[in-house]
Amino acid sequence: MMEMEYYPYRFSTLDLFDRVKSLREKVNWQVVKERREFIRQLYPLTRGDYDFQSPINLREIFRKEEIDWLLSEAVKSLELHEGEAIIEFVSCSGYKDEPDVDEDGKPLLRRTTAIHHATRRWISDWSLKVGRLFEVYDRFDANYVDESGLSHFHVACKFRRVDVVQKFLELGHDPNCLWTETGDAPLHMTMSSPFDCKKSTIRALLSKGAEPNLANKEGSTPLHVICKRDVNEIPSDEAVVRFFSQIGREIGRPVRVDARDKLGRTPLQWAVARCKPSVIDALLNHGAKMSNFVFPTEDYFGEGFELENDNWGDYTLILASRVLTVIERLEKRGYELDRAGALTIMKFFAKHNLFQKSAVLDQSSRRVRRWLDNQKFAIESKRVTVKPSLSFYELMQLRAEEVEKVFAFSDCYKFAKMKKLNELPPGTSWICLVHLIELMSRKFCRRWALDPLLELTSYQLPILCCEKIIEKLKNESLFTICLAAADRA
Repeated sequence: MMEMEYYPYRFSTLDLFDRVKSLREKVNWQVVKERREFIRQLYPLTRGDYDFQSPINLREIFRKEEIDWLLSEAVKSLELHEGEAIIEFVSCSGYKDEPDVDEDGKPLLRRTTAIHHATRRWISDWSLKVGRLFEVYDRFDANYVDESGLSHFHVACKFRRVDVVQKFLELGHDPNCLWTETGDAPLHMTMSSPFDCKKSTIRALLSKGAEPNLANKEGSTPLHVICKRDVNEIPSDEAVVRFFSQIGREIGRPVRVDARDKLGRTPLQWAVARCKPSVIDALLNHGAKMSNFVFPTEDYFGEGFELENDNWGDYTLILASRVLTVIERLEKRGYELDRAGALTIMKFFAKHNLFQKSAVLDQSSRRVRRWLDNQKFAIESKRVTVKPSLSFYELMQLRAEEVEKVFAFSDCYKFAKMKKLNELPPGTSWICLVHLIELMSRKFCRRWALDPLLELTSYQLPILCCEKIIEKLKNESLFTICLAAADRA
């Protein structure tokens, strides 16, 4: 294997052409191992400071199929920086793909390109590189479709390439064409984008006749997709729900906010299951019916949330406060949570270790009390504002009953998203986090443990006595009581 060379200096188009051609001539393209060695050698060359003032004719070096392979490998197999460099190199060279044609001169559309592969491999900032690929595959009259029925048009929608989407639409492509494998239409692809959805893409599709209530093979409409697409609450999701609903009304094709998928679930149920408070508000503001709402069952509530050991911190507080904020939002709209729903939430907390052992909590409480008397901690925690007129120092001094009155779940969620715990003195944030999560979830757990405790004691103890017992127990113990009563029922 040849040692890899790097080309940090600037060289001309002619020099670049000669170097690439020299590399290519040494390769037997039929041998996979040699092809892979070639692309390994090509990568550092593409990193050079080359000057593309005049285009380089790659077709004098490569056959069309070889360029297709290079681009597909750049997307499928290479490291991100390597793939980006290869794509940039081909795009900047001025190379334009030309479709194969049939006997009548019409493009053959059944073909898999690097653009299709980009959908299969999710990378965070792939959108710009997909844009570069569309500079190579720029025949928008030729909407290539792979074996699964995925088209270039679908990919453009998924990666927010509104400029490309508009070109396809201008040439008369069907805004409701389906990806055969999933039944997804372009609006589904747009809503499922791992990026913030672009309103301009949604508007372009709807203005050309896209059906806002079209269901895919799962029975999901585009509104279902935006509500369940990601466990993270992307700020634009709420705005997209509002925008989508408004545009639907404007064009005379109103969005069905209470549509049910094949599992019988509505967009509101999915928004609750994904713990998206702002999306819940948007759905209810645009006509979702609370009277039809059934709280998600534990098999899909919080599905997709994962907490790794190194992820304990701000995200843990965000997760706990998000879940509790969802309940707060629903109840403000008149929803009455039942014991089954409450137990689902407690099981979620237990699954993600949001209930700490009594020994840990006792230790954290002692440390917090000790730190409150420490001048350095007092000074720095007073600088951390959890809400207007309330500092973190003041919050830590409150009992659970007092916290309930001055610090709503939504307040905690806003505070958690600001990630201010890192401003506390070193070594104190984790203990404070444990203490705060216990404080915030205590009201919820205490509220739902009373009836189960009465049932487990066969109503032999007075209510006041049971309330006193509950006051002394930690959240994990309250969860155990609720679980035992449910198992007994």
